[in-house]
Amino acid sequence: MTAFFIGDVALDEYYTADRWPGRADKGMVTEMPAEAGGSIANAAVVHAALGGATEFISLLNDSPLSRRLVADLRANDVGVAHMLTDPAIPESRNLIFLVDGEHIVLTVEMGQQPMWLPAATLAALRAPGFLYTTLYRARRLHCRIGGEVLAQARLLADLRAHGRRTISTSMSAAAARRICPIWPGPKPSSSIRWAFAPPLGMTICRLLAAGCARHDCHGWFAPWQATGPRQAMARRSFAPGVIRSMWST
Repeated sequence: MTAFFIGDVALDEYYTADRWPGRADKGMVTEMPAEAGGSIANAAVVHAALGGATEFISLLNDSPLSRRLVADLRANDVGVAHMLTDPAIPESRNLIFLVDGEHIVLTVEMGQQPMWLPAATLAALRAPGFLYTTLYRARRLHCRIGGEVLAQARLLADLRAHGRRTISTSMSAAAARRICPIWPGPKPSSSIRWAFAPPLGMTICRLLAAGCARHDCHGWFAPWQATGPRQAMARRSFAPGVIRSMWST
């Protein structure tokens, strides 16, 4: 069973500085080694390292940097057979500045153009397994099947009907409040009820000090305790008590 990951992969360029300059000011930075990053790409690498069959999909240009990012995924046993290419979009880069014990991240804007999935990719996704993505990416997913266009929630519902369960990660409380533009319904409350209901059956999860609690239309469930590498990754990535993920069950 292959897990698919659809999201960003980028070159994280790190710099340190003694201070963050103000308006109309200048400053000096020290360059540090750059690393391949991206939250969904990192999750794909961890999944592959734990022994899971893994495929990653993103939309990149055809530059040497993009080929470097794809090669890094391949070197970490992540499949890249379904990667998408658009020569017109910018490089996928994050500029990360470490100042006074805090970090400031500037991301190069790559646009919000639709991600058109080929028929072969849709066929691969229409198989039992998990799909890890983000709300930002879910809005951009499109596919033509026959004379019909499947997009956004309809596409996820189609995949769910074929046994592919979606986990939308890195969901902050603010993102949860912005769920309405994706799901149909005149009010946020009705939109969220629709997301909880079949065919998607979404569940919002919170990482707690005692483990992970999940919430759906029936209320909160008892926390479960993550252990091993998954717990270590979660502790590094998520602050306890913060809503971070929306799962499709």
